[in-house]
Amino acid sequence: MSTAVGAALAALVSCSSSTHTGPSAGAAIPTTAVRLPLAEKVTAGLERIRAIATDNPPGREWAHYQDEGGTIWYFWPLPAGRFCYGKESELGDQNFRETSCSSNPLPVDGTPAVHAYHLASVRGGRWVSFLYADQEELQDIACGDQRLTVRRVARFAGPSGPRTLYAVGTPWAALGVLHAVVSRPDGTTGPEPVRLSDGSETAHVSSEHVCA
Repeated sequence: MSTAVGAALAALVSCSSSTHTGPSAGAAIPTTAVRLPLAEKVTAGLERIRAIATDNPPGREWAHYQDEGGTIWYFWPLPAGRFCYGKESELGDQNFRETSCSSNPLPVDGTPAVHAYHLASVRGGRWVSFLYADQEELQDIACGDQRLTVRRVARFAGPSGPRTLYAVGTPWAALGVLHAVVSRPDGTTGPEPVRLSDGSETAHVSSEHVCA
């Protein structure tokens, strides 16, 4: 379902909305509701996200990602390099939804780089970090000497070239600096630091790991 989707974590959110719903009293939950193929579930979830999104709801350009806890994330670009995400998760017989849009675009000076976009907890005690590679492609990424699993989610057009969204799963909230290996527009490959939050915005996090 992916098609052609930034600033630091501290400057991420300018507008957001959330809601949660459950069945009305006495209403039976259709058994098919939890057995839909992922494609149908994603499409239905996107329509629900459209209903609560407050800033240019997703149109033709959007992508989705299902994290290890079952939450489905939606991503879509806005004009001037801004981005939005929406997510929907199920807890028992209730659905929880949220949308949020970046307050500032990623840097538009044309310099290829990898930027942290969003850090979130995942049901089951894990975490996911979303990264945007502006005009670059991630080849590998590590926290200190520990290599991490990275998954490409989508590629979107940006002011200076393509921007690729990645999801990096970890058993802790990754802070500090990740060390990536990237391929660049000029055809070269080399190391690049990815600066995450220093922890000041996530003081409530009980499971932190500072990468250095």
